[in-house]
Amino acid sequence: MNSGHDYVNEINHELDLEFFKDLANQMMTDEWLSSPDHIGLVTSDLNPVQVNDHSYLKGVRDKFPKLFDHLKLFKCGNGPWPIHIDRLRDTALNIPVINCNETKLTNFYSDDGVVAEEVTCYFGKEYRTWKSQKYSIYITNASLSYSHSLTNKPVIINTSVPHNIVNHNDEPRLIWSWGYDDTYNNARGVFT
Repeated sequence: MNSGHDYVNEINHELDLEFFKDLANQMMTDEWLSSPDHIGLVTSDLNPVQVNDHSYLKGVRDKFPKLFDHLKLFKCGNGPWPIHIDRLRDTALNIPVINCNETKLTNFYSDDGVVAEEVTCYFGKEYRTWKSQKYSIYITNASLSYSHSLTNKPVIINTSVPHNIVNHNDEPRLIWSWGYDDTYNNARGVFT
């Protein structure tokens, strides 16, 4: 297995995690929490939080101007997500909210996988064929390189390499994911 520093790194800057939890509580609905993961993901993609609507977020972005002007609340229920590469960002700042523990893993894979227009696999608890789209390129036949559990510290992650999430229990993991407009290696220099 490779070093985790190629894929994920805790940040050395303090963030107000209570602010992010309160913001998530304002966004969550019972319908969203009980929706299948792929539906919850679409809902998050269509309803990002705008940074300029919150003075605290504006202050964070003033410190780190390459953070996107929006962030998204992601829910990962029981089961795996397909292995993918993010299309619209190379790096993300992931901030834990609820149920972030060792039963939820972000897995990173080698670059030897095959880009696929579609994959047939589980996305959460739903098994069917999923098509690559504007947010994600799906990958098959990649070898596991590193696994990370987001617990109580925000991290930057390399979303330009194949990765997925696996939740090993029924408690959904909630995180904020905030895109960063630069390479992962450059972001490591800024945040760590």
